[in-house]
Amino acid sequence: MAIKSNDKIYFDSDCLSSFLATKSENILLNLYGNKIVVSSVVYDEMRKVPFLKNALDLYISRKVFQEETFAANTDTFQIFRLLQKGDASHPKIGNGEASVIALAKSKNSTMASNNLKDISYYIRYYNLNNLTTADIMFEAYTQKIKTLEELDAVWEKMIKRGQYLPTDTFSQWLKKNKNIL
Repeated sequence: MAIKSNDKIYFDSDCLSSFLATKSENILLNLYGNKIVVSSVVYDEMRKVPFLKNALDLYISRKVFQEETFAANTDTFQIFRLLQKGDASHPKIGNGEASVIALAKSKNSTMASNNLKDISYYIRYYNLNNLTTADIMFEAYTQKIKTLEELDAVWEKMIKRGQYLPTDTFSQWLKKNKNIL
């Protein structure tokens, strides 16, 4: 999906940790520079894993990543609470995903999340721009930031670290989703 030049990208835990845990955040930095935002809710989720917290702290202290929060009396908070609690017409989702969706919606920005099973309803409902790990890697491939072989190796590391990805290799994903290869 196209990202507007002034867009911030609100990352959820799953998507951001797939890059941090494999030490491949250089892909994110090359593609998005200082557009990467971590909600305080996502930061709280990720700080439970020491090496992820350390990586986040480093990037936040260097102002490469931004940490963002929202106050209780805002529209963003109202969206967050709806998503967090759910109701008869809105499914309940996790706090991290809820915060990312609320911020992306409020700021008319892009979000990055792999948890399509839980968030697809809200992507459609709010007409949100969402990136997955596969989308990000595709962008790295088309912009020649990484070679196909390098991206296959990163994809393999992500799977070995427990990340769910839709195919066994990035090459397979390209062939299946973009009719490339």
